[in-house]
Amino acid sequence: EAVETLGSTNVIASDKTGTLTQNIMTLQHFWFDGKQRNAADFMEGKEDRDGKTFSVVKHCLGLCTTASFTDKQEEKDNIPFQARRFSGDASEGAMIKFMEPLLRKDGMRIEEE
Repeated sequence: EAVETLGSTNVIASDKTGTLTQNIMTLQHFWFDGKQRNAADFMEGKEDRDGKTFSVVKHCLGLCTTASFTDKQEEKDNIPFQARRFSGDASEGAMIKFMEPLLRKDGMRIEEE
């Protein structure tokens, strides 16, 4: 059964810097439109953040996550998104930490608990 599951896997995310021991993960690269993208390029404005496909990716990541930020005081204190606490697994936490600043530019946000 495990071999069948692995055979149908499209993506395996791997990390050796504390994800399992510390529940820390960051989004470095992602794939859409047949091309690997560098997450930092979107944050720095080097990639088109207004393109149609990225807009869909951004909205899907924002809507289809079970992770959420947990401390409203961090919002009031302007703590950077990458340093904010969240509930959920590490991979979804990494996605909301990447996506939240981009969603804010569109007047949207991921709700806190």
